[in-house]
Amino acid sequence: MDSPNDAFRYLSTLAAIVEAGNFSRAADDLGVNRAAISKRVLQIEAALGTPVFSRSTRKMELTPAGRVLLDCYRRASEALDTGIEEARGTMTIVAGKVSVSCAPSLATHVVGPSLHAFATQFPKIRIYLQSLADEIERDDADIQLRITHRPPPDSAVRKLARVNWTLCASEEYLHRFGVPEHPDDLRQHKFIMPQSYQRLSTFEHRDSGALESLAPQVSLTSNIQETIFGLVQRGAGIGLLPSYLLAFQSSHRPLRSLLPAWQLLGRPPETLYAIHAPAKLLRASTRAVLDHLTALAANLGGQASFKDQA
Repeated sequence: MDSPNDAFRYLSTLAAIVEAGNFSRAADDLGVNRAAISKRVLQIEAALGTPVFSRSTRKMELTPAGRVLLDCYRRASEALDTGIEEARGTMTIVAGKVSVSCAPSLATHVVGPSLHAFATQFPKIRIYLQSLADEIERDDADIQLRITHRPPPDSAVRKLARVNWTLCASEEYLHRFGVPEHPDDLRQHKFIMPQSYQRLSTFEHRDSGALESLAPQVSLTSNIQETIFGLVQRGAGIGLLPSYLLAFQSSHRPLRSLLPAWQLLGRPPETLYAIHAPAKLLRASTRAVLDHLTALAANLGGQASFKDQA
């Protein structure tokens, strides 16, 4: 048996009776029989604890309680219609908060400055840029930018750019220690490497296919990309860095890519993906930010410094 509160789902029937003028026409309008209309009214009255129609006259008149209830129902219906329209508006209006997560170095040097400029052009959008730790696989951001060779299979993703890695050094460092022209020259240099990629030793010439091997002298490894970037900028050694840091570096302390004729072997390909809600559920503001990031990523390319591993 329905609970008393369930009867209030028939308040639309109450409004239909008033608009139609009697039970029979209301039944026709709602596509039910007259008995169903009468039953619904009785359920409403039982839940309310008082009659909603005056049965002392031949005219269909609401009681004071019925008028109050109908007025409340109409106001609630208008508020709900307004809410639905506003909710639909979030899908078509470029406005509101959009959260984006990515690795700190990507946020600092590429995504942050670009999204700040974007938000300046669209003042109704509020960007929330948050850090994505390497070990976190998922978060609650509207758009998650993730560099990986295998995006999550159960999510909607957009492929943005191939991420290449390169050995590079500051002009100050190269002035002091010389510019390596051949992999064998690297034996005289110190390296600052990502923790996962410190055992890089085989180079292949891009044209001839000649191979050269060496064991780099690694003075420091770190899983903090920003630390490696900062140390290389200050001339502390040769570093292995992603292409996007070189593509968007400022004129202050610029870095130079080394050994352009050679590529390091043994590294799996990596790609920058945008992970987001299914396309049909994307708000207009989220879609606008995603399109902006897609255009930005077009500038992240460059000559690969590693040969993809099959």
